Amino acid sequence: MNNLTSTIKSHPVVAFYILAFVISWLGWIPQALYGRGLSSFNSPLLNFLAVGGPTLAAVTVILLIKEKGGLRKLFGALFKLRISFGWYVFVFGFWFVVAAIVLGIRAIFGQALPSFSQFGWIGLFPIFIYMLLTNVWEEIGWRGFALSRLQESYNDLKIVLIMGLLGVYGTCR
Repeated sequence: MNNLTSTIKSHPVVAFYILAFVISWLGWIPQALYGRGLSSFNSPLLNFLAVGGPTLAAVTVILLIKEKGGLRKLFGALFKLRISFGWYVFVFGFWFVVAAIVLGIRAIFGQALPSFSQFGWIGLFPIFIYMLLTNVWEEIGWRGFALSRLQESYNDLKIVLIMGLLGVYGTCR
């Protein structure tokens, strides 16, 4: 085992955080440059790279340290459905309710509502799907990899501080 692999094996959470930030920033930095007019390159795929950084980092670390059953454990939580049907209705309906509230507040303050004449409320569906697909890829890395490993060594308060501070630092965009 070479020196880098043994270091990663000794400190998998540190390696994960470094990789997660680097991969995510490879997506965020070009978008930030484009948004400020400093680059002409922009692609929606950059956002998928940015939000997928934590999962890509977790997979990379698991493969580098050759953790037996690591990928199954990482992705297995996606298929353990332990909640009632009502929670699914809540989760899937939440963003539509939030959008309606935001639009209502805008209307109260006299701001023009977006035109729904072409698509109606169904126009919110692609936004919901996009959020569902992108947010999941962050959580697989943060909760599936980092959280489970931190729980082996730290109490809840320390985990909140570690993940909270690193999360704020890593996502300041």
